[in-house]
Amino acid sequence: MALWYIGPGVMPRLIGWEKPDDHLFKINTDGSSIGNPDASGSGGIIIDHCGNFVTAFSRKLGNTNCLTVELWGIRDGLAAAINLNLHNKDVLEADSAVAVSLINLPPPNTHILSTLLQMLDGYIGNSGDQACASGTK
Repeated sequence: MALWYIGPGVMPRLIGWEKPDDHLFKINTDGSSIGNPDASGSGGIIIDHCGNFVTAFSRKLGNTNCLTVELWGIRDGLAAAINLNLHNKDVLEADSAVAVSLINLPPPNTHILSTLLQMLDGYIGNSGDQACASGTK
């Protein structure tokens, strides 16, 4: 599947989504905040290796910032995968480079998001997966 994205002052470019390898599931997550901070929410979808819909999830988060929203989307995607017994069978894609780096190299316990990051670490440990996300923002 490929889409053209055209934004203000942005040249059109081809973007797309690729199915995961055979017998794997892909978790795609995203979050949005109208302001930073302001009204926010996150969500995502799980698709199988044939491109078939497995499940979707979303969460209204109230007034918070973009990074918190992205992390909640990742957390809810991993929780959904665990609830569906997709242990060691999933690939996570998120578009926040900052969120991905915080998961891969957790900050000290004094970080403002340390509780949420510890929850994510627990989900990653329970699923047997590594935080293998691709961040672009």
